[in-house]
Amino acid sequence: MKCTHQYIGQFYQGVVGVTAPATTSPINGSLLEVSPAKPSNTGAPTVTKAQTLVATATPLLSCSQGSWANNPTSLAYRWLRSGVAIAGQTASTYTVQSADAGHGIACEVTASNAAGASAAMSNTVQIPKPVPGVAVVKSVSVKGAAVSVKLLCTGAGACSGVLKLIARVRTGHGRHKKARNVTIGSASFSMALGKTLTLRSHPTGEGRKLLGQAGKRGFKVQITGSGVQTHTAVLKAASKHHH
Repeated sequence: MKCTHQYIGQFYQGVVGVTAPATTSPINGSLLEVSPAKPSNTGAPTVTKAQTLVATATPLLSCSQGSWANNPTSLAYRWLRSGVAIAGQTASTYTVQSADAGHGIACEVTASNAAGASAAMSNTVQIPKPVPGVAVVKSVSVKGAAVSVKLLCTGAGACSGVLKLIARVRTGHGRHKKARNVTIGSASFSMALGKTLTLRSHPTGEGRKLLGQAGKRGFKVQITGSGVQTHTAVLKAASKHHH
């Protein structure tokens, strides 16, 4: 080709030979063939776990562009949660959010050229639900009109739930004697992994009655509930600690 325009000719003088698909040196430029067809996907995009953001332990996902025929001139990305587009997420990377727990995350890449556009879906990465921790009873004591239970959060994640104090009560006489479980107190809790928390539960009327009747001997209760490791303790009205 030969540049005949006076201004352009000042910079690009002479004829440059180009033979596809060879490279002509030392010309710093390229020619892209205009495709008569819209892009066609020849290799699906791939979502991988790029890294973990250390401060929050939040995974960062990365989406490759995949491979395409028919010379795409632009690529667009969007991220989907269980098949539904996530608003505002149009980069090639995605930081996992709390709302993603229990869902599959995938990336869709759309390739375009002058002839049109085509989309291709990536693999799906399943985001696991966080594993909750388990609260372990460290000590139990009776102080005044309240039962204090010290908990330690163990396991893999934060602890939460409802603690219950359950007593086994026998009623009736002789052959007609029956045993039943009575909830004499409860308290909800929420705590971070590795932390301790002391719950104070005020016994019900029946619970106060049992404490009064048991005296120094005390009576057994089962500490149980959601998110709590079952534990048996002896409540004594005149004692600060159980054994």
